[in-house]
Amino acid sequence: MAEPGQAQKSVLLPKQERRRKAVSRKTCIALTGATGFVGSHVLATLLKQQHPLRLLVRNPQKLRLPQEAKGRLEIITGDLTDKD
Repeated sequence: MAEPGQAQKSVLLPKQERRRKAVSRKTCIALTGATGFVGSHVLATLLKQQHPLRLLVRNPQKLRLPQEAKGRLEIITGDLTDKD
């Protein structure tokens, strides 16, 4: 551990471990807030990357989805603040 006021030395990992691991195409990604401003942009990016998705939305009528995306995602209606 570094002394107070001194920078801590970074530990370099082998090259293979430093590479960013890509998310498997089989990995289902859960996304909350897909109808909001930020969530809708994240959703669009994930759809372009062909990821299978599971969406938690309060109002599914607000979703704007391309026709080809509808078979690749699961839509769950709910609210994170709902205790039931």
